[in-house]
Amino acid sequence: MGCDNSKSALVSDKNAKPLRPKLGDCDLPKSFYADRLVVELHKAITDNKYQVIITIFYKYKDTDYEELAETFEHAFGVNLMDMAQSKLSPEMSTFVSMRINSRLRAIAFYLKQSLDTKDYTSVIEIICAYSELNLTSLQQEYSDIWAENLPDVLRNSHLDDEIRQILLSLLSKRAESQDEENDLVVVKQTIVELSDALQTNDLFENKMLFLGTCSSRSRIQLRDIFEGFVQKSGRDLTVELEKFYWEDREKCQTLTTLVDALRKKEYYFADKIKALLAKDHSESRQQLIFTILSRPEHVLRDVKNCYKKTCLENLTTDIEHAISDQATRLILVKHLAKC
Repeated sequence: MGCDNSKSALVSDKNAKPLRPKLGDCDLPKSFYADRLVVELHKAITDNKYQVIITIFYKYKDTDYEELAETFEHAFGVNLMDMAQSKLSPEMSTFVSMRINSRLRAIAFYLKQSLDTKDYTSVIEIICAYSELNLTSLQQEYSDIWAENLPDVLRNSHLDDEIRQILLSLLSKRAESQDEENDLVVVKQTIVELSDALQTNDLFENKMLFLGTCSSRSRIQLRDIFEGFVQKSGRDLTVELEKFYWEDREKCQTLTTLVDALRKKEYYFADKIKALLAKDHSESRQQLIFTILSRPEHVLRDVKNCYKKTCLENLTTDIEHAISDQATRLILVKHLAKC
């Protein structure tokens, strides 16, 4: 894992000093006052003044914006998200959605979108890399919004059978250990078994070993097992997966995502952000906004540090040089400044 240390890949022809759009200078109240703010917000959306919109959504407490959305609909008879999607860019619509919904609800929306588009790598990322997320709460939120049972949705999906079994198993287990002493014994024993199997070329051939481990252990146990395997065997598990599943690229990608996201999620997100920055198109910018805004501040601080270690550059600096869309650039720089 680790980013390609190539700043030129991001800068391309954007060597000029990056623009730093000024925040909207509308006369916003110092304290949150929904009735007044919705008037300013409606005008800003109508006129597509992204600077003002971003200012409004970062000026007050995160918990204020659900009330703002409710007041907006009451005042104008239109749903705030519906208006944002019809008037604003996809990037700005994603931003508005992230700010008016709770973090859990925003992740549930992204999970639904990923399932609908068969983006199973993102499904695995959500279940594995968001390790601080209570999966029981996520399943309940998903069910509350769409009246669907998430495990049933996975059972009826086009996922590979073995990947489906792993995800169903992870969803059924508690995120935190209930028996640390027993867990430690299980983890150590499993590390030895997988390391020995690598030497006899049975690690992936025998489905009871690697795949069986993934479908019978919790996220915390798998994190410790994957890290212990690397330390004991001196081999990169991701590389070993790529060598074995080289003919099945989809399965290879889902399994390597599972391993990387569980083992070192901060480095996983640093790599993902670097790859998205290099693309700089609307879809990648929407993914960037979701990826960065959906992380808790303490996790995002770790991601920033990992990015600097692996890419030898400050994340904010790379965003300023790599992102051509001014609204996206302003959102990300503003958000990272909070951490």
